[in-house]
Amino acid sequence: MLPGLKVAAIAISPVLGGRPKAVNQSAALAIKGVHQVVAVDEAVAVVADHMGAAKKGLEAAAIQWDDGPNASIDSKKLVEQLKKASESPGVVARNEGHFEQAFSGAARRLDAVYELPFLAHAAMEPMNCTVHYRKDICEIWVGTQQPTVTQAAVATLTGMPKEAIVIHNQYLGGGFGRRLEPDGTLLAVKIAKQIDGPVKVIWSREEDIQHDVYRPYYYDRLSAGLDEAGRPIAWHHRYAALRSWPGFLRPCSKTV
Repeated sequence: MLPGLKVAAIAISPVLGGRPKAVNQSAALAIKGVHQVVAVDEAVAVVADHMGAAKKGLEAAAIQWDDGPNASIDSKKLVEQLKKASESPGVVARNEGHFEQAFSGAARRLDAVYELPFLAHAAMEPMNCTVHYRKDICEIWVGTQQPTVTQAAVATLTGMPKEAIVIHNQYLGGGFGRRLEPDGTLLAVKIAKQIDGPVKVIWSREEDIQHDVYRPYYYDRLSAGLDEAGRPIAWHHRYAALRSWPGFLRPCSKTV
């Protein structure tokens, strides 16, 4: 808690690369306790005396989004890309013996597909960050697993020297890898640049889960051959995974 601290609730474009298209600022500002509506590249924040007013203001803002270039992408399409990629030869990580020969002579053959879905790291506490942005210094109160990376990212964003980016690292509560990424801090800094005084930006749990930096989706295709005693004599494993959004696929195969 800092003197003059305001609280901001945030809404982020539901589609990566989207932008706010329309915001009802007058309706948001009509909510008691709301002071300001701030729009940045991919998000809208309502700044208020407390979280209750900020959330009500955000709802009243009735944000409309321009979904941008990724509007047509959905999970089903991504999985279809992975499925198709898994049917093609990929980079061979390991190849021992003669799979086709052993598999063709197996007493029993098994084929299976395993899918590992997107997974949010889901920090125990909602994503949050407090920033006091001034002309010659940017002070940040946040729990981060990589303070030096965050400092460098904020310096690049603001054009300030690293020495002017002061991070007061807080207890994480539970980061689970989510707090490795500086995206929440960068959004808070973008918002704080438009505010006179310190602001605490708090994500709702819905925003947190929807805009996590997910563990990638994996599509694994396996075949195995067993002998008469049920012992494995052949194994083939090919997988395709999303390395980065929105869908760079890299199939890989292992054969034994």
